[in-house]
Amino acid sequence: MANLISIIYERPIEKLIEKLNVLLLNEDGYLKGDKTMGSFQVNSTIGLFKGTYQVKDKTINILLQKKPFFISSKLIEIEVKKYLDKN
Repeated sequence: MANLISIIYERPIEKLIEKLNVLLLNEDGYLKGDKTMGSFQVNSTIGLFKGTYQVKDKTINILLQKKPFFISSKLIEIEVKKYLDKN
């Protein structure tokens, strides 16, 4: 089952995409796409995360297609927001 996360992001999305691309590559994952849409995958120590993203205006919509069963979408949303607040 896919899970949708929507996040408001006020800063330039291009810089975020560059940072995430490097971060995911360092974690044996990937980010394919641009400032409007794309896909990602990362195989972390707790499991596989896979999904797509779409950016419209200042909103990033993340559709999680795969995640560890024991990690809630809400927890992922909280952690993503924490990361975005720092970057």
